[in-house]
Amino acid sequence: MVTKEQAMTFGIFYHVRQRNADGTDLRVRRNGKTQTWKTRPGDFRVPVKYGLKECLYIDQDTAHNWSVTDPTETKEQGKVREMIDAIMDEVDSPVR
Repeated sequence: MVTKEQAMTFGIFYHVRQRNADGTDLRVRRNGKTQTWKTRPGDFRVPVKYGLKECLYIDQDTAHNWSVTDPTETKEQGKVREMIDAIMDEVDSPVR
């Protein structure tokens, strides 16, 4: 499930159930800025693109169908990715 915080920062999303014709996981990428509303703080809408021409939105109602992690990623690949993310966060953080 995609949360509002993930929708604000992540750029690639994976569908939980649907697959491409070749059997790989359905993947979409961000196609614009995430919309949020002051009057509805829990609501969001992320414009995403699939393929060459298909565009759609991920919102709070369809977020349960999407994930930010690759479902086919192995545990070892996930640990390596987390280590790289942690190192990048340290590099980007200001010097204390």
